[in-house]
Amino acid sequence: MRDSGSVRLQDTASVTVTVADENDNAPVFASGRAVHLASVSESAAPGTALEVEPDLAATDADAGENGAVRYSLSGGPPGAAGGIFRIDPDSGEVAMVGQLDRESVDRYHLTVHATDGGDPPFSSSTALVVEVLDANDNGPVFSESDGGGNGGVLELELAEDTAPGAAVHRFSATDADAGENGRVTYRLGTGGGAGRHFYLDPLTGVLILRSQLDRETSPEIRLTVTAVDGGGGGGSNDARSADISVVVTVTDVNDNSPRFPGVSSDHLSVVTVPEDARSGTVVARMDASDADEVIKPT
Repeated sequence: MRDSGSVRLQDTASVTVTVADENDNAPVFASGRAVHLASVSESAAPGTALEVEPDLAATDADAGENGAVRYSLSGGPPGAAGGIFRIDPDSGEVAMVGQLDRESVDRYHLTVHATDGGDPPFSSSTALVVEVLDANDNGPVFSESDGGGNGGVLELELAEDTAPGAAVHRFSATDADAGENGRVTYRLGTGGGAGRHFYLDPLTGVLILRSQLDRETSPEIRLTVTAVDGGGGGGSNDARSADISVVVTVTDVNDNSPRFPGVSSDHLSVVTVPEDARSGTVVARMDASDADEVIKPT
């Protein structure tokens, strides 16, 4: 500064101007992406943190509380934000708080909000899509036509003259899981000589007669059919299965002739009758039997 005297004098001073912050900036997500992605197994336990790509971090150019960022979560099916997922308000880490079920909901569309501490506050948001990965938490279920599911019984009738190679029944089982976990194959139990009489296609579930039946020696055949899914690898992904019992009743056809016990077809039986035998005298008793099923008259 200078004065206005005849001899001018001056002095200098340093002045510091502090610019007070105004909340004129909104939080900005560092990734610049409109959509962030994450995936998590449906078997993941509550508390599991999601790996979000790219990172959800947001910054605010303002100072102090005006630049302090806090996170919140919204969207998805009712109850998803807060009931299934939560976000740490300070770090932005998203974690599970509830149990997932891919068969009910396989994808969550959420919104992450970043809000500063200004008055009034500014905020910005980004989309978060969470894909639920399948775990083998469902087993195969047989259809009602197969006897109604695990532990059911299917009763079949098959004539004893059915030709080998004939398709007897087609089993159908479904699995609600995805991919290999939901792929169903079939196998036939080995008990009761099932493999001698029948073949089960492992892919189609078609039961095929393998050898000729004989009601007189095997009037009933019991089988066990198992449906197995494609799970594997241990833990929650172990393969699951369901069994169904099958009772095959072999029905009769007239494939046997009557026979006289102890008498061959070419044997000639000789009976001696006294010449003075009276009319009505029993001279011999002939017993015949037939191996076929006795059908009672109605």
